[in-house]
Amino acid sequence: PESGRGLHARAGARVKLSGGLFDHNHDVAVLATGPGTLLQGRDLAISNTQPAANGAGRGRRLELSEGARGEIQRVLIRASHQVGLAVLGPASEGVARELRVRKTYASPCPNQACRGPGGSGVVVSNGAAIELDDFVITDSELAGLQLADAREVRTTRGLLTHNSIALNAPAEVSAILKSQLGNQNLREIETRALPVPRATREQ
Repeated sequence: PESGRGLHARAGARVKLSGGLFDHNHDVAVLATGPGTLLQGRDLAISNTQPAANGAGRGRRLELSEGARGEIQRVLIRASHQVGLAVLGPASEGVARELRVRKTYASPCPNQACRGPGGSGVVVSNGAAIELDDFVITDSELAGLQLADAREVRTTRGLLTHNSIALNAPAEVSAILKSQLGNQNLREIETRALPVPRATREQ
């Protein structure tokens, strides 16, 4: 696509991916948007996603937004900008099993119009929900797992390690997830709200 994206599922599309590689895309590597849209993927690697062609913003690996649902298993997300896996907005849902997210960097932000450079491995915000089982999130410049007004969060068998902040979430949520923090983060928990990315607009 002209945007440099690898895949955009929308308008109620149902997409199944198996055994794929998305490498060196721009803006967003894999994007699912809109009510009724379902993305199912297993045995995927998504790596080296770069910011948009103008050099500013995003560089996300996988985004579910505007009511889309994603179900992924055995997925490696590596070397992204702003956020590795983003589940954004009311009615958006993600289910991820055997997920590995490594090395999430901040995005270039050349002017004040940017909404924070990010750098979080997984972000769930603005009424979205997520279920994570058997996950490892490492080497995030901002936070390993960032939760901001998430509707529902379920996590089992997780590890957040070698991140600047392991977990950014309200105090009541942080207490529940504390057992899944590793011991090699620069900071374990930040309860203060940090900027979260906006959902990607349709093109």
